[in-house]
Amino acid sequence: MDALNIALVTVGSVVLVVGLLSNPIRRSPVSTPMLALLAGVLLGP
Repeated sequence: MDALNIALVTVGSVVLVVGLLSNPIRRSPVSTPMLALLAGVLLGP
Protein backbone atom coordinates (compact mmCIF):
# COMPACT_ATOMS: atom_id res chain seq x y z
CA MET A 1 0.00 0.00 0.00
CA ASP A 2 2.90 2.35 0.65
CA ALA A 3 4.16 1.94 -2.91
CA LEU A 4 0.72 2.88 -4.24
CA ASN A 5 0.67 6.03 -2.13
CA ILE A 6 4.14 7.01 -3.30
CA ALA A 7 3.16 6.44 -6.93
CA LEU A 8 0.00 8.52 -6.57
CA VAL A 9 1.86 11.39 -4.91
CA THR A 10 4.54 11.28 -7.61
CA VAL A 11 2.05 11.33 -10.47
CA GLY A 12 0.03 14.10 -8.82
CA SER A 13 3.08 16.27 -8.22
CA VAL A 14 4.33 15.80 -11.79
CA VAL A 15 0.92 16.81 -13.16
CA LEU A 16 0.85 19.85 -10.85
CA VAL A 17 4.35 20.99 -11.82
CA VAL A 18 3.70 20.54 -15.54
CA GLY A 19 0.43 22.45 -15.20
CA LEU A 20 2.11 25.33 -13.40
CA LEU A 21 5.03 25.47 -15.82
CA SER A 22 3.13 24.84 -19.06
CA ASN A 23 3.77 28.28 -20.58
CA PRO A 24 7.54 28.29 -19.92
CA ILE A 25 7.73 24.70 -21.18
CA ARG A 26 6.02 25.69 -24.45
CA ARG A 27 8.54 28.50 -24.98
CA SER A 28 11.56 26.34 -24.20
CA PRO A 29 13.55 24.58 -26.94
CA VAL A 30 12.94 21.22 -25.22
CA SER A 31 9.69 19.52 -26.21
CA THR A 32 7.12 18.22 -23.74
CA PRO A 33 7.66 14.54 -24.65
CA MET A 34 11.39 14.97 -24.04
CA LEU A 35 10.64 16.36 -20.57
CA ALA A 36 8.28 13.44 -19.90
CA LEU A 37 11.04 11.02 -20.90
CA LEU A 38 13.47 12.78 -18.59
CA ALA A 39 10.98 12.61 -15.70
CA GLY A 40 10.45 8.90 -16.36
CA VAL A 41 14.16 8.21 -16.34
CA LEU A 42 14.67 10.16 -13.12
CA LEU A 43 11.69 8.62 -11.31
CA GLY A 44 12.01 5.12 -12.73
CA PRO A 45 13.53 2.16 -10.97
